[in-house]
Amino acid sequence: SMGGYATWSLAVRYPERFAAVAPVCGGLWLQSPDPIRDVPVWAFHGEEDDVVPIRHSEEIVTALEALGAD
Repeated sequence: SMGGYATWSLAVRYPERFAAVAPVCGGLWLQSPDPIRDVPVWAFHGEEDDVVPIRHSEEIVTALEALGAD
């Protein structure tokens, strides 16, 4: 789960270093997904995750979609 947060955070901080990202669980803390709107994302999160709520992943994916990300 914490690796998922790190994946999102590093991608947002250094988008030029990533051809794509595949976070497993996680979300973003106080960061905008705007820098990665052109970076392909394949996000994973189990609905029964009892450590990180699935809404954390859903919120970032929804925010990316609102920015026009595919």
